[in-house]
Amino acid sequence: MGLSEEVGVYLEALDAGDMVLNAAQVAETDPENHQLKDQIIAAAFEVIQMFPEKKIQWNTILEMFLAKENDFLSTIIEWFSQIHKEGTDRILSLLEKNEELPGEMALRIDGHISRHPMDNDSKASYLLQLSQRCAATLPEQSYYWTLEAFRLQPPDAPGPNGPYTLQLRNVSEQHVFDHCPICDGVGKPHFRALTYRYISYEQICEPVKLWMKCESCGNLYTYHFPKPFLESGKSVRKIIPQANSNNTRIVDLTNLHIWGEILSSLSSMTSGKSVLEIGIGNGECSAAALELGYQIESVEIVEEKAQTIANLLEMDIWCCDFLCFDTERRYSMIIMGDVIEHVFSPEAALRKVYELLEEDGVLWLSTPNYESAFSRFAKFTDTMWSVPWHITYFSYNGMKTLAEKCGFEIKKYTISCRYKGSMELILKKRS
Repeated sequence: MGLSEEVGVYLEALDAGDMVLNAAQVAETDPENHQLKDQIIAAAFEVIQMFPEKKIQWNTILEMFLAKENDFLSTIIEWFSQIHKEGTDRILSLLEKNEELPGEMALRIDGHISRHPMDNDSKASYLLQLSQRCAATLPEQSYYWTLEAFRLQPPDAPGPNGPYTLQLRNVSEQHVFDHCPICDGVGKPHFRALTYRYISYEQICEPVKLWMKCESCGNLYTYHFPKPFLESGKSVRKIIPQANSNNTRIVDLTNLHIWGEILSSLSSMTSGKSVLEIGIGNGECSAAALELGYQIESVEIVEEKAQTIANLLEMDIWCCDFLCFDTERRYSMIIMGDVIEHVFSPEAALRKVYELLEEDGVLWLSTPNYESAFSRFAKFTDTMWSVPWHITYFSYNGMKTLAEKCGFEIKKYTISCRYKGSMELILKKRS
């Protein structure tokens, strides 16, 4: 028997038990209503079938009923209140099973369990378990249950210097995406994901994320996102290598080879050798471009990362939000490796890329595809759902529609071998 079936049996028993309790309370005000008392006994008998260990006690209550004792109703009210508590405890133990529950069933569970007093630790544990069981079937309520659980009992989050206790009061003010940032359409809750255990989590982010699905374009976007990140990078700075930094780093030779192949493929589709990389990553693309003789510039929003890569590669890097980057230059190739999912307005970003490309220029773009082959296997266990810094996720068709709207046509689609579930696209200006 699956979790839904097991929980369903107890919910039916609890619902029937509530009818017994309500009827008994009414009967107390009408002690001469023997027909109602008969109905109470019949309904109570059905409930007892779920609790066979209670049958001896039930026989005692039945004898009280047959003897027409006056305190029969008060006894059955007290007894069924206790049975209700035991039934909810059994449901709580079942919630430890890692299976999804229907949303309506999760609401019924909460309606029963929330009637019983709990200390903060117990309630937080219960809310977190229940929210886990309905993250996809009741995502919005799951999101709020999770926040309430973390308010009652702050969890321990992994950090660069070891675990720390996460406090919701340290979370920054959040921007609310009340419309789709891709097409301005209306979205509906799609999935609730925990973000606080992700490797790059920082406390300016909420520890839980609610993903919305746009009913117009079909793409996904986050409901909340930290305002400080959206407001960063508005001023443009040139980061230059620091003298005597002597920085070194272990590099993945496979990734260097992959970037070399990508650049060589792009160069066969355009006449120039100028490259703009948006988002520096680990510096591997820029390093490969330097080795292969391309004229490369890079833009990176995170200053610390920009300085690190500038020191490693001994090259200048522009530090700013790409949408604030201003230049008279035009580029033969623009690289947007896993960037567009971080951008406040994907359409504005693609239109800016269009302006910065030479007429025969080419754009290489990679981003998670929530309908990828990998995601079809992983479903909601895919780690992409838990990334705190992502704003949007596209399907291939969603990206194709936006690209064409911004004047591009897709020349090539590749399944990424760098990131699980990502798509890699080569785009050119439509002629």
